[in-house]
Amino acid sequence: MGTDDDEAQRSDTDDDEAQRSDTDDDEAQRSVPHDDEAHRLYGSRLTYSKLSKTGTKTMGLVFSAAGLHNLQVRPEFSPLRAQDQRRFVIGTIRNPCEWYVSLYSYCAAERGWFHLETPSSLKRVNDPKTFRKWLRWVSHSEKAPSRDLVAGPGLLSVRFAKAFTYEMAGLPEARALMYLSKNAFHQYEKALKTFDASNVDCWIHTGNFAEGVRECLRRYEGISGVAIDWNRVEKVLRGQKQNKSTHKPCVSFFDEQAEAFVRSADAHMFRLFNFTSCCDAADAPEPQRAAA
Repeated sequence: MGTDDDEAQRSDTDDDEAQRSDTDDDEAQRSVPHDDEAHRLYGSRLTYSKLSKTGTKTMGLVFSAAGLHNLQVRPEFSPLRAQDQRRFVIGTIRNPCEWYVSLYSYCAAERGWFHLETPSSLKRVNDPKTFRKWLRWVSHSEKAPSRDLVAGPGLLSVRFAKAFTYEMAGLPEARALMYLSKNAFHQYEKALKTFDASNVDCWIHTGNFAEGVRECLRRYEGISGVAIDWNRVEKVLRGQKQNKSTHKPCVSFFDEQAEAFVRSADAHMFRLFNFTSCCDAADAPEPQRAAA
């Protein structure tokens, strides 16, 4: 499926998806029967929080096709906001091993802003040995040189926490680990340990993308009473099946040591989303609630 989407942009003003304010609740739309109790909490308010390399470009097409009028898109590196507690929140997620291969391949092809941060010696398309060197490079920090890279948290975990934790937590900027201090890593580790998956009302797993989109939109439709344009949504979903990745299969990039590295550095991702294997994109779409 096409999840090698454009890397998330640097600011809210760079977001390509249409955004609406909460005052758009009154905008006329076709309605369907809905859950009265949930509707009182959410109304028709909808938020999508972006995490790059998880199908964000396709999600933009889906939302446009669905004909939604009250959507807020939170750009990557922008946390959930207080008002999102009264909005239906959708998030997309990907198997950690697959996520790193996708980001590496994007950088190696010199696409997205992150490749500008990447040394040229670590940008070789479809080169597993270079990928394994890159994997450790993206995990290092110039401000915490003695940090145990294997202990984590890894780049995916940090970006995930930034995207899906509320702004009240005050997590520091996290575009790249190389700029994080030791204290910042401690903040992220604490946030991941206590992360509550119910911050997001519906998760879409890239390994089961189309069905995840349908499930989340059905749930939103049932709560909001807003009628989804399913014919247009299905057309987008049929099209995304043809947008295949050009890099080698994920498994070809990992040896035993590289897999163990990701499993350790991004252990919280494996725990929260019940991932049992590396490079198995269809592992398990439903997350667990974080332990208290």
